[in-house]
Amino acid sequence: MKQTLPEKITLKLNQNPEINLFTHHSLPLLIPVSEEFDYWRLCNFINIFYHFDYPTSFDYTDYQRYYTGVFDIATLEYDDLDSIDRTIYWKQQLCKEKYIYIWLNQKYLPGSFSYQKRDDMHPVLIYAYEGNKFFAKAFDVNNAIYALEFLTEDLEYAFSKTQAEYKENINDDDMIMLIRQKKFSISYIKNRHFVYSAFYWELSDYYYGHGSNKGWYRFFQENESYLGGHPEVYGFKISELLLQHLRTETELRCMDYRLVHMITENKSLIAERLSAIGDKYDLSQKLKDLAEKYKVLSGKYHSFRKLYMMLSLKETKMRTFYPIPRDLVNLNKLASSLSDLVAEEKILMEQILSAVEENYIMSAFSPAMQKLENYYLKDGYCYINIAGAAYPKILSCIRNKVPYRFLEGSDGSKIEYETTLLYDSVMSYPIKNNITWVRYPIRENETDKMPSFYGCKSSAFSGAAVSASSIHNPDTGSIPEAKNVLIYDDLSFWSPEISDRNPFLIFTLPREEVFQCCAIAEYCTFLDHEASICIKHFAIDVKAKNGRWREVVKLEKQEKRKTFSAKFRKVVGKEFRLRILDPQESFPSGHPLRISYFYLF
Repeated sequence: MKQTLPEKITLKLNQNPEINLFTHHSLPLLIPVSEEFDYWRLCNFINIFYHFDYPTSFDYTDYQRYYTGVFDIATLEYDDLDSIDRTIYWKQQLCKEKYIYIWLNQKYLPGSFSYQKRDDMHPVLIYAYEGNKFFAKAFDVNNAIYALEFLTEDLEYAFSKTQAEYKENINDDDMIMLIRQKKFSISYIKNRHFVYSAFYWELSDYYYGHGSNKGWYRFFQENESYLGGHPEVYGFKISELLLQHLRTETELRCMDYRLVHMITENKSLIAERLSAIGDKYDLSQKLKDLAEKYKVLSGKYHSFRKLYMMLSLKETKMRTFYPIPRDLVNLNKLASSLSDLVAEEKILMEQILSAVEENYIMSAFSPAMQKLENYYLKDGYCYINIAGAAYPKILSCIRNKVPYRFLEGSDGSKIEYETTLLYDSVMSYPIKNNITWVRYPIRENETDKMPSFYGCKSSAFSGAAVSASSIHNPDTGSIPEAKNVLIYDDLSFWSPEISDRNPFLIFTLPREEVFQCCAIAEYCTFLDHEASICIKHFAIDVKAKNGRWREVVKLEKQEKRKTFSAKFRKVVGKEFRLRILDPQESFPSGHPLRISYFYLF
């Protein structure tokens, strides 16, 4: 039966994209995202990269992660659409609320700046149709975003010409994308401790100069010799690279106004992120003060950019401000100005990282947490002084993803890392009361990567691991043993048998604990390949003082998610039960389920 399509469809667009530093972000950032995903925006578009030799190779390292976090994206190749009526197909996708992001040679698109003038291979974003006309947004490298409208036959002609001319020269995995807003969010991720954690790691990569470039823009095969053969520089180190160039006059491509502009705008965006997080989440006064200082610093970078433009215009006799000045006096002026800014930012960013980390720790765990500031370095060890207080736990926030190694207590005991990894970056170590200090081995030149340590003086923080290897089976009455408290993370700690009826897992804690959040990850494996999740529903119960089980929360799997999570009212308990609510027949016969981790916190 032939589908009847509406006469017209128009999908909503944002008025202005937030990121204007790189024009190719203009189109996807026109697609609105739910307010629930605003936390994700705050944690992205911070770290940048620069490629030594590739002419337009600088961008944000993380933008693809951001887009896949807020959009459902399906990719197509040109050949996928050869045997269908493409006009009908495009309209069907718009009716499904899918935006069409497609690379086309705009030489063949009426209304484009390049129409019938020159080859111009760039994407367009189609968001509406009416009758036989499509409506889109496009960008020009010199004219930013502009509106396009073209007939169905014009789109068909441009598609066919692009396919014929570029088929052999492009890797077209991401050349056609159908983008739809995600309709759901995970409530616990909106908690401020998640924002602190994600923001911390992005800012940390920026500061230490780490990252990767896996963006949509790397597609021309002819450029592989550039992209594969030369190093890339990330984050703060790009400012240092520019300073080195100003001092030595090293010949590098793209060392011109574009790089200065990227660095300047990036500082502004970091300042905006810090301010936005401060408005939405409860930051310490220390971090708010540092955010204000960074805002002032970003203004100084704007002054540096203005100085660059003035000196460049002077040397080119007002023709352009793009090239780096050649006059030695002008170079020294720029180098001196940038040197002061780089030194100031290095100190300030270290302080900001420490403050963000501390907000994260204090927010995610216990108000009884205290940062352990008394440490010293000697003979390849970091000595952390914990005298004068009993710390049942020490948390270390691992900077720069340093591999976990052994701690050693003053009583000679070994404190091994085989405890619990909490979130992305925090490790819990049990500490005996009689220990006055611990020592942590560090390698040479590793002091800038040293983890920060925090102590917990109360039992409010629960951090040891649970051991569980089987489930409660109503037929046999078997109950797994559990030690300490209810946090577990491993490759697999619970694989219920398919034959079990109403399977559940019971945890008994040594004392009552307070919890208000939970997270579960569950996988189904089939022939060693990760498959779709089979369990759709979990429940968590707590045993009341009268001996009866009371349901705390139900968790339902969200589409395309491998995790279950929820926040609930605080509960106090000593015994907890994790139940699978799905009927036995919904499990795949003969293939075990596997739960990867279960957190209560």
